[in-house]
Amino acid sequence: MSKKRLDLLVVERGLCETRSKAQALILAGEVAVDGRAVTKAGALTREEAEITLRLHGKKYVGRGGLKLEHALDVFAIDPSGFVVADAGASTGGFTDCLLQRGAVKVYAIDVGYGQLDYRLRQDSRVINMERVNIRELAALPESVDLVVMDVCFISVRLLLPVVRKWLNPPTPGRLRRASPSIDRTIQIPLSPPFSKGEIIVLFKPQFEVGKEIANRFRGVIADEQIRLNALEAFRMWLREHEFEILAECESPIQGDKGNHEYLLHIISVI
Repeated sequence: MSKKRLDLLVVERGLCETRSKAQALILAGEVAVDGRAVTKAGALTREEAEITLRLHGKKYVGRGGLKLEHALDVFAIDPSGFVVADAGASTGGFTDCLLQRGAVKVYAIDVGYGQLDYRLRQDSRVINMERVNIRELAALPESVDLVVMDVCFISVRLLLPVVRKWLNPPTPGRLRRASPSIDRTIQIPLSPPFSKGEIIVLFKPQFEVGKEIANRFRGVIADEQIRLNALEAFRMWLREHEFEILAECESPIQGDKGNHEYLLHIISVI
């Protein structure tokens, strides 16, 4: 009974185009062997095993698309006609969602390599910026209308002062607030004129609470009060650094390991 590396089998069976793409999908938990997710690309797998992509039949190339879809709906943001920057694009769930919602161009930015879905790589509306450290990206080739952010292993506090420089000033009246009937959504009044453009941040407590707490919980912050404390500390940081919160909500789905995450709609006020 011969075995091969899982990433090789994924490519050989035509489930994706390259080993790097296969490795990214496996790491994200999107590859199942005999019905069970496997997250190690080098896992030795029986050649006759059933291998499936959990993305099949899904709306977006990555689970992140569902998170951003929820944010766009709750925050009443219509990105049609927008030029957008996707900070931390990874496989491209956010980018896919934006394109399906009518964005005319998306700068897909990630420090990694070979992760962006093949279909998105071939889309003329996508500018694939791989191996790019966001902290060192002072400017994009053009200003953008919206920045969406989903990053791992780094605090968003380190990136927001950079991405605010990429934004166009928003058109007065373009910012729309979510319906006050949406549960667990915070509404904060804002009067025009607005200054810098819009940002949607996926806030991940596991990367914001500090290494000591994250290690204690083994990367999954199960204590709701700790999560809420981290979120409140982030709100304070935003105010201190001249950002304004327009609305926020909890992510409709948890992170890959079961972490609760939060989406915030903010603007810069400088």
